[in-house]
Amino acid sequence: MDAAVIRSDLESEFYTPERCHILELSNSEADEGLSIAQARVEPGVTTALHRLNDTVERYYILSGQG
Repeated sequence: MDAAVIRSDLESEFYTPERCHILELSNSEADEGLSIAQARVEPGVTTALHRLNDTVERYYILSGQG
């Protein structure tokens, strides 16, 4: 895969049933093994438990606690 700069479109953020806002930063058929997203949770909100099959999620917390 060639190196590329991917600019996120802040207008494409969406709200999920897990009670968080998601902004997909990289999610492409060209690299199906990778999806990078920014999750935003409102203060005081606890997200709903969920499970993804055959997917590993890793979190990097920029502020607050998780």
